[in-house]
Amino acid sequence: PGLSSELGYNQMGIFVEGKQGRTEVTSTVSGGSIGGLLEFQKEVLTPAENRIGRMAVVLGENFNTQFAQGWDIDGNQGDPNFFTVDAPQSTVMSGNSTVTATFSDVGQLESSDYQMKYDGANWSLTRMSDGQSVSMTGSGTSGDPFIGDGLSIVTAGSAANGDTILIEPYRDTAAKFVTNVTDPRKVAASMSDPAVDPGATGDNRNMLALFGLQESRMFDNGTVSFDGAYSQLVAEVGTKASMAQTMLDSRTIIYEHAVGAREEYSGVNLDEEAANLLQFQQAYTAAAKVMSVADEIFKSLVNIT
Repeated sequence: PGLSSELGYNQMGIFVEGKQGRTEVTSTVSGGSIGGLLEFQKEVLTPAENRIGRMAVVLGENFNTQFAQGWDIDGNQGDPNFFTVDAPQSTVMSGNSTVTATFSDVGQLESSDYQMKYDGANWSLTRMSDGQSVSMTGSGTSGDPFIGDGLSIVTAGSAANGDTILIEPYRDTAAKFVTNVTDPRKVAASMSDPAVDPGATGDNRNMLALFGLQESRMFDNGTVSFDGAYSQLVAEVGTKASMAQTMLDSRTIIYEHAVGAREEYSGVNLDEEAANLLQFQQAYTAAAKVMSVADEIFKSLVNIT
């Protein structure tokens, strides 16, 4: 495990140590058990982790925003950090430039890692999940950051041709997704300030709004709900698992047929060999009988003469 330029941070990769240093050859490995593990990591595990991370970010940001609009029983506004939502992580792959990424619009987030590269004149952003180039607005400065796929990106340092940076929006999001409000009295269930409205203690409108986030279309530019995003994740992983099982079953049948064909040509059939052994045994017994009769005849001839 480690930093793989082809797969991302903390991913399994294949490297060769030589006189010129360490060279990654992950993309050249396609078969065998190692190839299967690398393909599973790239096609199933990493996308699933990114989907789960995106769900944590979108739910956390929307929940925090809604929670902050309410009031608790003691007349305090809701904590805008009810959930901890970890910021995107960036790693310099080559060069001296750095970037700082934040979430600008969680409704536009994609379940992917990104590669940001400088060609000597301009920065480009590539979505690693499908290899597509991401259109960005802005200049990359703190006052005018790059905006693309729901991310806000600020560059720093002296950029040079070939500078490459890996951006992982969801690397530690699920692991660091924790609840910061544990005191029941700090639950901002009301939409009215009890200090202003004495009857607000029985108001649960903000709590109902928080419950409603489950069905709210928070993903993919307001087209998919949290339940829908979760269902998509389960369906995608389930489909890939089913396809893998089907391929395994078909390959197992092909393998068994190949082994059978080889055995028919050069293998040993134990039943057939047992029948041949019995046949040879009977032939030996018959030959021995013939020899015994011949011996008796010769003895009789000798006695007569």
